[in-house]
Amino acid sequence: MTQPSDLDREIAESLDRVLAAGRALLTFYDPHRGAFVRDTVATGSDSAPVIGKTSTCRAFIALVELHRLLTEHEQPTPHEASPVGALRDEISPVIKELAEGHFAALAVDEARVRQSESNGYNMFTDAQLLLSTVLLQTARPITGVGADLDEPAAAVWQDAETKLRRWQGGRITDRDQTHDFITLHAVRAGDAAGLARGSGQQWWPELGTRIRNSILVQLGRHSAAITSQFDPAELAFSVALLHRFESPDYRPLTKRSLAVIAELQTSDGSWPTSRLISYGGPQQLFVASFEVALTLAELLISEIHRGEHGNVEVLLRVLRNTRDLVDNTFMHAGPRNGWCNDRVRSPGRLESWATAVVLLFLIRYHDALVRLRQERVLARYDVTPAGSGEFPWPDLALALGVLTRPAEHFLDRISDPTEAGNLAARIHRHFVEPITTSPVLRPGPTSLLLPGPPGTRKTSLVELVARTLDWPILTLTPTDFVQHANRDFADRTLDEIFNDLMRLRRVVVLVAQCEDVLRRPYGRASLTGRSLSSGLLGRLHQLRANKWVLVVVAPNERREDLDSRATRADSFDFVQEMHNPPLKAQRRYYKSRMPDPARQTALERALSDYAGRGRDNTETDRSEVTFALLDEVMDRMNADEGLLDSGRLLALIQRLAVSGPPNLTAGD
Repeated sequence: MTQPSDLDREIAESLDRVLAAGRALLTFYDPHRGAFVRDTVATGSDSAPVIGKTSTCRAFIALVELHRLLTEHEQPTPHEASPVGALRDEISPVIKELAEGHFAALAVDEARVRQSESNGYNMFTDAQLLLSTVLLQTARPITGVGADLDEPAAAVWQDAETKLRRWQGGRITDRDQTHDFITLHAVRAGDAAGLARGSGQQWWPELGTRIRNSILVQLGRHSAAITSQFDPAELAFSVALLHRFESPDYRPLTKRSLAVIAELQTSDGSWPTSRLISYGGPQQLFVASFEVALTLAELLISEIHRGEHGNVEVLLRVLRNTRDLVDNTFMHAGPRNGWCNDRVRSPGRLESWATAVVLLFLIRYHDALVRLRQERVLARYDVTPAGSGEFPWPDLALALGVLTRPAEHFLDRISDPTEAGNLAARIHRHFVEPITTSPVLRPGPTSLLLPGPPGTRKTSLVELVARTLDWPILTLTPTDFVQHANRDFADRTLDEIFNDLMRLRRVVVLVAQCEDVLRRPYGRASLTGRSLSSGLLGRLHQLRANKWVLVVVAPNERREDLDSRATRADSFDFVQEMHNPPLKAQRRYYKSRMPDPARQTALERALSDYAGRGRDNTETDRSEVTFALLDEVMDRMNADEGLLDSGRLLALIQRLAVSGPPNLTAGD
């Protein structure tokens, strides 16, 4: 099994390949015509290179994804120019020019954008155009512009959806056979368009059934050795669709299909010649091996996202082989450099389409490695997983991030002990909003010291923040820093743990039960505790600088009893002491959870009486009112109308608030 340390090296190498492919794609951009030339061979009547409508869409999609990836890798506070920042600065104006010119034309001259030079109006070009229009919304922070293309894009999708229903899949022309390469891209575009509309795309059951049957036919042909009718490339596209629609038996069918696809990959990383996509158009279309690998990389991301790791190693092996194919087929032709479709190689021929696909493949492969490393790290710790998310194509989730808002209603459930009642608003302002406004969901402030006695709902607060962001929670306790049961804390263990944490992205890290480490030393302090405190705080500073995780340190101790090093201004971004709620916070809490005015009035009177007796010091064994006590009282009030009597309600509060467990022989 590939380990995180191995993935570190592979991720760094994959980034270098992405940078090279991004620079190569830019060589096909024609700034005078504001689009990408199709290839280095075809010319128009004016002897100028032919502009590719589909190629321009695919290049735009690749550049938006590249900008996102480069933003992820740019250091939060760069001290000097980097290749990552330089390339991002180079592609940003190209994205802007495409948004302002080429794609804006959809609203006034759709033929300029939709009508392919070779295949006229067709479903595949429309699918790329639809995805591009959705990504234009994501790209608005980059471009500062964005035409309103909702109406023309809806018309494009209506046309594509009608054909998908009629053909039960994708085709270039009516005379072609259905090919799931086209189906896959149309479905992905339809799902993205549905997300942009705010209403998920509703698919008809017959489509999923047809795709499943196609896979069974393909596997049957392979088992029967009918090689003339078996196409491993199309099988890959069908499997990706099966994974999206999740038929009851998609797991075993996926596993068997991937084994066949891997078996038939050649030693150079390609696949045998696949059937033509289109026979009916003026130009024959072949599926490149790069397209197959791109789809498999997206499938790998989906499998990791779902926590299904049974196919990870076979997919990694296949993708590494195609990575070698990418390395070995890079070419130059005059001022342009990049790749061509491995089915139609000819001297001097390079294609912007193929180069964009290679770039997207390398980006997806890099993303898959980063996700896999994160999964391998999280598997070592106590982790509460994030939700799986509703969008069915997780490889597109970050690029479409501005369309998927956080579940901010979870913050309304925070148990706020403050007089002002603004804890949820401050968490949103300082932690949630900077993340949700970042194109890569990267934190601004990254650390919070959250001291307070047990039972003040510190952990609940962290859980609600994580659910708002849909991030997993990694919980560390002092036992994680102990190497063996009979050994003490060690710097080496700290290093190992924090090296792991530095590999993570978009995770909430909760350091709990750490009061013994962070407590203010009295007399002869433990040397080990002081050492661990210094090591912990120093490494937390590194995590803050990395700006990829939210770190919440929650000792079961009051702030004034913590080591001064933990409460210094440079130790954490913020500190928020948690305590049991005073009367004003109690009132705010029960009113938000118990709307009945009569019950509110009765509870107000009883709590005020209880607070008054505490001020008079008439009860020595009483405890403060906690949120848990309020929950218990409200549950009993809802179950027993008799508790609206203020005397009975006060007695209940007094009984529940007694310190320690109830006396066994006390009366009921």
